[in-house]
Amino acid sequence: MCSAFACSMCWVVIAIATARSEMGGDSYKLGIVAVSFFFVFWASFGMGVLGVPWLYPTEINALEMRTKGASLAMATNWIMATLPGVENLRWKFWIVWAVICFSFIPITYFFYPETANRTLEDIDRFFETHPGIFIHRNK
Repeated sequence: MCSAFACSMCWVVIAIATARSEMGGDSYKLGIVAVSFFFVFWASFGMGVLGVPWLYPTEINALEMRTKGASLAMATNWIMATLPGVENLRWKFWIVWAVICFSFIPITYFFYPETANRTLEDIDRFFETHPGIFIHRNK
């Protein structure tokens, strides 16, 4: 969740820098800011969110669905429309990514069960109890 917040803030800074550049600001300095925050984004992404589509589906899915869940997660991980988005929405495109990254915080908190220090069998037993859609209170 910290990684998602950091990623979201990076997109906000990138959006602000590119918007100010388009509105006649110093494009050289604002470009440095935007590029710098792309690097900060990738560092933040790599420290937290990057592993989710690789690891979480294999931990959370039932044994017979683990490979299918991992395949679907990886397929959705690489769906991007960056070039058409930037061409059509300009700086507003980065706001879309900021909102998506920020939405990961409540989604993760309310809907994703914690898997740390639990075996795969523990996770299977957790779902056998039909915990409901909101799992944030299930310890």
